[in-house]
Amino acid sequence: MTQHEMTLRFIASNGFDVTSSKELEKALEWISTTSGDNLVCGSTGYQFDIELGEMRRPMLINAVKNELNKLSN
Repeated sequence: MTQHEMTLRFIASNGFDVTSSKELEKALEWISTTSGDNLVCGSTGYQFDIELGEMRRPMLINAVKNELNKLSN
């Protein structure tokens, strides 16, 4: 499994349909505004998890944008 596929699986596990442009737009909004703690598996509130989530945020945003581009072509 590729990193992109794992990223989409993570997004889907948070309730977003990764095959729908509308849902991916919602996911993009969620990723952009949620706490970094929510961007790791299992929110704990620990500072390390928050920082890790913040590091993941750009990767998650790029994955959603790439998937949106694939769906629009």
